[in-house]
Amino acid sequence: MMKRAGSMTTSSGSTIQVRHMGDTEFSIRMRGHEIVVDLPREAGGSDAGPSPTQLLVASLAAGVAFFGRSFLHAQGLPDRINVNARWSIELTPTRVDRVDVPPRHRALHSAQHAARSAQDPL
Repeated sequence: MMKRAGSMTTSSGSTIQVRHMGDTEFSIRMRGHEIVVDLPREAGGSDAGPSPTQLLVASLAAGVAFFGRSFLHAQGLPDRINVNARWSIELTPTRVDRVDVPPRHRALHSAQHAARSAQDPL
């Protein structure tokens, strides 16, 4: 469902259901798809799927790749893009400390370099 809020168009999201399957395993259902998340064996899980943290970082990386590709395509540039995501975890308290999601595309790197050069005074 699309709604108009002032000059901005918004869309209501679909429902995502998360169901506890047992121990550290959860099933996530959306739009007819199912993803299972779990912890690795060394962290006390059964390794039935990626960890929730891995899925979070993968979602961020997929978003960067998807929207980066859309931008490149709209600019008439080659739109093959790769993303490698890295993250770190802080242990006290336990939380995701940092996520790096740099896109890998020559045209994007050239544009980023040009933008930085334009901002740097001589």
